[in-house]
Formats: sequence, C-alpha cells, structure tokens
Amino acid sequence: MKNYTGQILAIVLVILVVTSVIGFALYARIIRDSQRVVDERASIEANELTETITGLLASSDYDNLTRDDVLRELFGDNLDCLYTADGCRVSNMTLERLKDFLRSLGFDENVLSDFDFDDEYCMVEIAMRYNNENDRLEIKQDYAYSVLLNKVDWGRCTSIDFFMERIDAQAFTISTFYKQNNEYKDYARNDIDGYLYSSGGVGDWKNYTPNQSQLSFPGNYDINKDGFPVHEARFKPLGGDSHLRWRLVGECDVSGYLFVEVGAVCGGKYIGKEFILYGDVFAPPLFDYVLFNGFGNLEMDWDFD
Repeated sequence: MKNYTGQILAIVLVILVVTSVIGFALYARIIRDSQRVVDERASIEANELTETITGLLASSDYDNLTRDDVLRELFGDNLDCLYTADGCRVSNMTLERLKDFLRSLGFDENVLSDFDFDDEYCMVEIAMRYNNENDRLEIKQDYAYSVLLNKVDWGRCTSIDFFMERIDAQAFTISTFYKQNNEYKDYARNDIDGYLYSSGGVGDWKNYTPNQSQLSFPGNYDINKDGFPVHEARFKPLGGDSHLRWRLVGECDVSGYLFVEVGAVCGGKYIGKEFILYGDVFAPPLFDYVLFNGFGNLEMDWDFD
C-alpha cells in the first residue's frame, strides 16, 4: 500500500510540474501576444502621425514654410544650420508645441484633433535643410527637372554650373527657354541639346563625362538669346535615371529645394519619413512636346508629307 501511495504522489508531482510548465508557457505566450499588439498599435499611431505631419508640410507653400518667423518658431533664432549638411533639427516635440508651429503656418488649431495623446506617449522630430552643391538630386527616367533662372541677376552671379551623373541612363537632354515679360522666344532647334554618357558623340548627340563636364550659364549656354533672357533650364534623363547637382558662383538667386525629415515616436516605436519641397513649380513631363526613343540622331524632321 505504501508503494502505491508513493507512486501516486510521484504521478501527482509530475502532473503538477507539467501543468506548471504549460501554464507558464501559456502565460508567456499571452504576454508576448499582448506586447505585440501594443507594439503594432504604437507603430500604427506613429505612422499615422508622421504621415499627417508630412502631408501638412508637403502641401505648404515653399515661401510660407521658409519664412524666418515660421522657422524660428520651430528651430529658434539660429537658422544658420539650415545651410549645413546636417541641417536644423528639433526633437522631443510635444503635440502642443507641434500645434503652435502648425498654427504659425496658417493651419487650424484642430488639425491634429484626432491625435489625443499625452505628451509622454507621442513625441515628434522635424529636421530641415536647404540644398547645397554636394547634393545629388535623382531624376527618374523620362521625367524632367527644371531650374528657373528668371530671377538671377547676372551682374552679381558669375556662373551657374550644372553637373549630371549617370545612374543607369544612356543619355540626357537639356532644353532652354527664353522669356521677356510675358512673351517666350520662339523655340528653335538649338534650344535643346542631347548628351551621351559615352565616349564620342553620335550625330547631333554630344559626349558627356559624368559628374565632370560642367554645363554652365553663361559659358556653354547663352543667358540672352535674340533679345530674350534665359528663363528656364530643363533636364531629362533618357533610358534610365540620372543625378543632377549644381554649383553657384557669386550671388545667384536660384530657388532650390528644402529637404524635410519628419519622425514620430509613439509608445517607444519610431516611424520616419523624408521628402523634398521644391521652391519653384514647373510643368510636369506630360507637357513636354518633344519625344525621344533613345536611338538615332537628335534632329528635326521637317518632312510633313
């Protein structure tokens, strides 16, 4: 009888141990699942807040966003950092401080009413900087990027040097537009140039050494043609993507662009976005009326028969 009693106790003990292990395992699984749900919710909230701020800033007028009083509301009195490689950055912004900044931009005070978090749950980070000559702006295949030169005082601006760098494009074109008051100069054949990323030009296509050959106004291109001052230079890569950068020599009033980073931390989860706000609005490539297939000579076809 004693032997049976000992066996029963041993069996009960084993059952208790196994049950405890299973119980602890289930408890740990429940805790992990609960934490995962909390983390996923925090990530969703951080993403929604980041997307909302990004949308508000991206829809803002460039001249309005870059006003000194608006930027000081965000970064304080020292704005020299906007011209550095790292830019100006503010972290650990509460939602109340963010609302003050958005109000300075002209947004309604209830624009963030959907985000009813306490200051310890969600914090915001915003960074901005102006473009500099070391930046490389990526232009997608068959898209165009325009630099408006209509505000440049060529008495104070020595030159503006453009550089293209191949990503996987085969060639690129530069179109120049000249305008006096509200009248554009009639478009001519020599108002567009084609460049090949290769040794030796083909036909009307010129050779271009990536990131070395500079395309300058004035120099390679006229700042006045037929009595019309230069208004716009448009760059379009063909057969792939390219990088564009430019260098200003002298005091050149060229509207560039603003790099903006937006991030939010909610419940310890960080989501960040970045975008570029352009200083000038230019026509999209949909309205380019000169089409290329990347083959043959760059020449006009005057045969309309």
